[in-house]
Amino acid sequence: MKNKQITVENTNKRLRNKCAMTCFGDMNQNNFTDKVYSLFTTHHSLIHNDTDFSRFTSHFSLRKAGATHVALCDSVGSYFKHWCGAFTLAEVLITLGIIGVVAAMTMPTLIANHRKTVLKTQFKKTYSELQQVNQNFIKDYDMNLCEYNWQMWDETKGGYTSSKATSDAFIKYYNGSGSSSSQTQGFNQIKNLTGDKTVAGTLFDDGGAIDMQKRTFYFEYAVTNVNCPVITVDINGYYKMPNQMGIDVFSFRPTQNGKIVPLGNPDTVNDQINGSAVLNNQHSCTCTKKENNSITNGVCCAYWASIDVNPDDNSKTYWKSFIQ
Repeated sequence: MKNKQITVENTNKRLRNKCAMTCFGDMNQNNFTDKVYSLFTTHHSLIHNDTDFSRFTSHFSLRKAGATHVALCDSVGSYFKHWCGAFTLAEVLITLGIIGVVAAMTMPTLIANHRKTVLKTQFKKTYSELQQVNQNFIKDYDMNLCEYNWQMWDETKGGYTSSKATSDAFIKYYNGSGSSSSQTQGFNQIKNLTGDKTVAGTLFDDGGAIDMQKRTFYFEYAVTNVNCPVITVDINGYYKMPNQMGIDVFSFRPTQNGKIVPLGNPDTVNDQINGSAVLNNQHSCTCTKKENNSITNGVCCAYWASIDVNPDDNSKTYWKSFIQ
């Protein structure tokens, strides 16, 4: 009996200022007259002279001056350990405040990076599908888009009729449906790369179409491009901003050798047959943040986007560092 009392006394001292959640069955109940059972927790708590139990947290708050944390719960069973060592209400509020400040500082960057990732994915998907549709078109019509575009030429009506016929035939390959018109909404509201000026509508006004994914296609007949139309695509659709060249609007052209090339390749920008020339250079073909006075700045960004290279600094990437 004496040994048992010594054991209980030692245990009581050892567990002072600690969470008493286990081993209470082996202890002398008379020695724990100050035991409290909480209606809101599933554990038992010892209330000593130097501790207060918080109704807002499942731990003890020490009365001693300067004490902010509960004692370690070394002897607590593993099932109950997650109730021990919690923070005080003041510490929780301070932590939440810090988290809020950090979130406010980092969220804009995270959102911008996510937006760039989405645009990059949409661009790659659009370019890939353009190439697939072009190959299917050649297989079905036994001619490339340039030849078809010229075959549809009507001297009395000019390029409008030709591009309208081309866009009608072209859009059918996108999920087998879509809508086509002589002029697509927004053709005269597209901004240049820097967003300072509106691009000349003459680059997009010879036909248009909207596919089932709501992407907007603009066709320009381009008789000076050896009858090969320029196809400009708003990769996220007219109704989603910013509708700017080089950001969500990109231009491509079919070639006489049956390919689809993105405009802007500096090595082929003057090639009217199989290169990335734009309307016989009647419009400048630029893609740069170093100037903003050109209304067509951004028309030739598709090439740089396709190789993911910043045209102003080739050591950097297009999608992460060039666009904002």
